[in-house]
Amino acid sequence: MIEQQARILSVEHGLAQVSVGPQSGCSACDAGQGCGAGLFGRLLRRKPISVVLPNPGGFRAGQSVVLAVSELFYLRLVARLYALPLASGLVAAWLCHQIGKISGSGRGVTDLLALAGLAGGIWLAMALVRKSKDMVGAESMIQLRQAVAPARCASAENLTRDKGI
Repeated sequence: MIEQQARILSVEHGLAQVSVGPQSGCSACDAGQGCGAGLFGRLLRRKPISVVLPNPGGFRAGQSVVLAVSELFYLRLVARLYALPLASGLVAAWLCHQIGKISGSGRGVTDLLALAGLAGGIWLAMALVRKSKDMVGAESMIQLRQAVAPARCASAENLTRDKGI
C-alpha cells in the first residue's frame, strides 16, 4: 500500500472530505541540511487537493489520517494517465509521418503532419480517459486509516546526536 498523510476537513452523512497537501520535511530538511524533502516541497509548490471518501472509521473533522492506496490501483492510474496518451500520440505521429512520406510531401510538411498526429493522438487518448467509466467506484480503492505520530527524519536524528542535543 502507498500511504500519504492527510487531514479531514469535514464529515457529513458517512463521507469525509479529506485534504491532501504537499509534504514538508523536518526542520533539518527545511534548512537544507537533511535529505532535501523540504527543498523539493518548496520548489514544486503543489497546492493541496481535496477528495471525498467513505468514513467507515468514524473520523472527525480536523483529525489527521493516512490515505492508503493499493499499488495495483496506482499502476492502473499511471497507465491510464501517462502510458496510454504517450503510446497513442507516438502511434498517431508515426502514422501521420508515413502518410506524409507516401504522399510525397516535403520534409517540413511531413514533420508538421507528425507533430499534428502526436498532438491529436494525445488529445484523443485524454478525451477517452475523461469519458471512460472504468474508474467508477475508485474511492473504494482508497482507504482512510488512523494516523500515527509522524516519524522523525533520519537526518534530523543524526544532526541532534552530532550536536549533542
